Amino acid sequence: MNIETAFRPDSIAIGAPAYHPAYSSSGHVVQVEASNGFTIGGGGMVRDRSQLTIVWGESLQITEVPESAARLWLELAPRYLVEPISAVQAAALLAAAKHKQAEFRRKMNEASEQGRTARAAFEAGAASKIPAWAKAVIIGELIEDQSDSMTDYYGGKTIKTVILGFSKHTRDLFPELRQAARNFADTAGLADAPETAEHRQKYSMGGGYFLKTGGRYSSGWKVSKQSFYGNREPVKSLPFPADWHLSAP
Repeated sequence: MNIETAFRPDSIAIGAPAYHPAYSSSGHVVQVEASNGFTIGGGGMVRDRSQLTIVWGESLQITEVPESAARLWLELAPRYLVEPISAVQAAALLAAAKHKQAEFRRKMNEASEQGRTARAAFEAGAASKIPAWAKAVIIGELIEDQSDSMTDYYGGKTIKTVILGFSKHTRDLFPELRQAARNFADTAGLADAPETAEHRQKYSMGGGYFLKTGGRYSSGWKVSKQSFYGNREPVKSLPFPADWHLSAP
């Protein structure tokens, strides 16, 4: 087995400069730890004696890599005039990066908790609105086309959802979807849309049965049915967030 010793210039120390060409970002080594690991390189196995922690520019993103993976970044630093910093500055940079990281996690946890609370409140209010006979829910979704022919990407994003009604069965019937569409002003036009609005895409990677003028990913409203499958409570199958637009009883 061919084992090489990893790149170990004398400049690999706390405060050493680095440059990431893919992100056009400068950074600095803020921590160096001993390592006995190996990295597979072009010439075979490479022994890494150090694990580096690098903090990048204004983003304060933290990257932890073996020294061999950081070789190019370290070599490019002089070319892009990235100057080294002192150990004190490096410590402050690492502290700032960790603070930002912790603050990001805190906000994510807070948003997650708020989401769970909002979902619980939604389900509590929705439980009384679902008929005992319901086997499926009929919904309307406002789609925003995000396709990009330059990158050969085709897709759409749901930016608003409304609950239009419930069904006693799981069959896909367009007259039923058209009737439910009348319950909301923005989807009412689909009730009398031409037959071309009836999409039948129940095949692998298809969009299922839905009522929509235009293509699957085009911007606009679509109406479809979602069945309540399994033993879970029907309320757990409802889309969220969603507004209610049911017909009068």
